[in-house]
Amino acid sequence: MEVPTAEPIQTNKASFNENANQEPVSIQMLIPIGLAFLYVYTLNTISAEWPQNISTFYQCSILTPLIGSLLYFAMIYFGKQLMEKRKPFEISEYMLTYNLFQTCFNSWVVYSILSEVIEKGYPILGNQPESTSYKISFFIWLHYHNKYLELIDTLFMVLRKKNVQISFLHVYHHVLLIWAWWAVCILGPGGDGYLGVMVNSFVHVVMYSYYSLALLKIPCPWKPLITQIQLCQFVLCFFAAIVSIGLGFTPMFLPLLQIFVMINMFVLFLDFYRKAYGQNRNKKE
Repeated sequence: MEVPTAEPIQTNKASFNENANQEPVSIQMLIPIGLAFLYVYTLNTISAEWPQNISTFYQCSILTPLIGSLLYFAMIYFGKQLMEKRKPFEISEYMLTYNLFQTCFNSWVVYSILSEVIEKGYPILGNQPESTSYKISFFIWLHYHNKYLELIDTLFMVLRKKNVQISFLHVYHHVLLIWAWWAVCILGPGGDGYLGVMVNSFVHVVMYSYYSLALLKIPCPWKPLITQIQLCQFVLCFFAAIVSIGLGFTPMFLPLLQIFVMINMFVLFLDFYRKAYGQNRNKKE
């Protein structure tokens, strides 16, 4: 989950158009679609050799989020130092590829989970981790690992010297969600966890498609709606966790963790929304 910035995405239009003239936009779009297909195909091929039960996903090492978090902090700190006396990189074409990749990937996750839930007839809530299919666990595991790919958002900001965008909210939510989804994988990679994955992936479809259209200079009137949808996501997942506690089918720590994360995210994103689109913002403009 990414934080939409208060200012529109700025690109070097001349440079971007020059690249677009050399390589048509339609061809550019095939690259991230191909990457998303290759990524999904590779993961499906590799996972086909694993034991087809959720015990596979309980083996996520704590070293992965630990090392990932440390490298992330180091990238931000040393990246800012290295870029201090350098000009911002012009990386619009790479950003477009990445944003379209995330749009395609998250669309596939939403479609696949929804199809699996409908096909198997799972209730919206009240599913035990062991009662749902291997595919549900696989998508939860996949969603967790995509949180590491989402750190590229911050790398782009460092390379473009958009340090103001690397806020506490931006860094905190990236790291918090890595650890939260790691906990889901080792404690209960299945059951009602599919709902959070599907809702969050849908939000990412909306968000990364906005970023893609902004880079292509296509008007995006729904920008303020992105944060509104994210706030609705937090409320929905908060109440889903309350219901899960009441039903008692999920390990207690998981809905409690979800409640903690959702309260954190709602408070911080609401503060961001007020600063970005509230009364003070309108007066300044």
